Amino acid sequence: MVETIRRNALRDGYFRIIVSREAVNLGLDPRRCPQASVIIIVEQFATDNSFLNMGRIFLYEGMSNAHHLHRM
Repeated sequence: MVETIRRNALRDGYFRIIVSREAVNLGLDPRRCPQASVIIIVEQFATDNSFLNMGRIFLYEGMSNAHHLHRM
C-alpha cells in the first residue's frame, strides 16, 4: 500500500483496497473459493476544487501471484 502511494507520488488522495474471492461458490467457507483477488484503487485529489481526477487502478490476480501488478 505504501509503495503504491510512493510510486504514484500522492500527497492528498483517495486510496481503497478491495480483497475478494471468486463469485463462483459464495458462502462463509473460504476454502470453497481458492482464488482471491486484491484490487487497489488510487485517485489523486484535484487541486482546482473539483472532486477527483481519475487515478490508477491496480489489480493483483490471486494472492499467490500478488507480485504481478497489472495497470488497468
